Parts: sequence; structure tokens; C-alpha cells
Amino acid sequence: MLTGFILIITAHSQALPVTETIYPTKAECEAIKARLNERRSLAQLVCGEVFK
Repeated sequence: MLTGFILIITAHSQALPVTETIYPTKAECEAIKARLNERRSLAQLVCGEVFK
């Protein structure tokens, strides 16, 4: 069962969560990702699915 989406940063072949926040929709996660990319354009951020 899909719980939501988390924001993940990829670095050195590892995926680490940016925060513990679980966003209910992918669109909401993508909006936060876009805001963070404005400040940190080199960061490789991805919205990942969270299952329960």
C-alpha cells in the first residue's frame, strides 16, 4: 500500500532522505524539490515512493 512520497538526495551511489516528512502526493513532493533546486541547483533530488 502506497503511503506517500519522500524527498531523497543521491550522493556517491547512495540514496538518503532529505527529511523525515512524507508527502501525500507526488506533486507536493515535486514542488518542494523544485524550491530546493532553486537554492541548490547541483543537488540531485528525487521523489521516492514510501510503502507501508
